Amino acid sequence: MWALRNSFSILRQNPPSRIVRWQRFYVTASKSKLNGHQLKDQEKLQSLGRSLGFDRYGILFGDFEEFSKCLYPKKHSVVNFPDGKAYQLAHLQILGGSLLRLSLLRSFLEVFKKSTQDVCGLDFNYEAKMSHLSASKRSPDMLLKHFIRGRYDRLARLPMPESVVPLRIQRVFDQRSFHAVIGYVSLINDENAVSILLRDNVARPVIKGVFGH
Repeated sequence: MWALRNSFSILRQNPPSRIVRWQRFYVTASKSKLNGHQLKDQEKLQSLGRSLGFDRYGILFGDFEEFSKCLYPKKHSVVNFPDGKAYQLAHLQILGGSLLRLSLLRSFLEVFKKSTQDVCGLDFNYEAKMSHLSASKRSPDMLLKHFIRGRYDRLARLPMPESVVPLRIQRVFDQRSFHAVIGYVSLINDENAVSILLRDNVARPVIKGVFGH
């Protein structure tokens, strides 16, 4: 695990040079001769990008074929980056899931009114103040699952007709695909830009769903 974190750190310090903005990425892809599956992949990624506001945060992307691998959650699948490095999809899923959870936990520290017990303006006693909530509303993992399920239904592309895939199985793979997408963009974009995007468009909507503000 240390080696994996070290590799991610090195990749962030040396970002890929051949990256393009979201809109340009799709203009290029739309001019290519895409088959039916690729067109559907493109539609899914466009929809996800609009939902998360990639353009507003200056999020950059690499090759369409590599990015679309995030929709096919095979943990041993290899995703190639523009600088020649490659990572297993499972590693991107782990990274993305960790970033989402950290973003939500960071937002929990800012939910309640400021008090003299705060440390650097952050409320580390937030868990005690949430004791009246159900377990599902206190668990970052459960909250993120609910968020993904509500906004990115059928995100993952499975090798069988959607009509025969049990909903429970589909949701598991939807979550893995979403994690992979976040992991992928985090490695080829400015770390601060990705952090702000996750705060504004994932963590804050989740918090609003729990507390109403």
